[in-house]
Amino acid sequence: MGIKEWSVCICMEGNFESASLSPPAEQKLISVFFNRAYYMFSVETHRLLTIAVSRYCDARVFAINYRLAPETQFPGQLHDAVSAYMRLTVDLKIPPENIIFAGDSAGGGLVLATLLYLRDEGYPLPAGAILMSPWVDLTM
Repeated sequence: MGIKEWSVCICMEGNFESASLSPPAEQKLISVFFNRAYYMFSVETHRLLTIAVSRYCDARVFAINYRLAPETQFPGQLHDAVSAYMRLTVDLKIPPENIIFAGDSAGGGLVLATLLYLRDEGYPLPAGAILMSPWVDLTM
């Protein structure tokens, strides 16, 4: 089984740079939001994790490099996450039922915020989400 990984960089202007071709619409895809406390690390620092998730789940991984603090304040990260989801569902025509979100800590909180935004705005939701110790109370 080969490695099926995607990585996307979201620039300040919201432009996408993707190094991979579109998967078939029937392919499973996991969109990963990494724990970065909203201010450090990248998809490159978590490459071993994305490879393991891809292999274990037999799915492509779409890892998102969302903009970081302090240069970008919330809701900039949420805008990046929603833009990435629109890239998958609208531009690449991947059905939402083939997509699962996953995130840990700050990434888990971003997954939840993205799901709530999509629901509240009436967009189709992904098939599911995996939240690992999500950081959801930012008042602390």
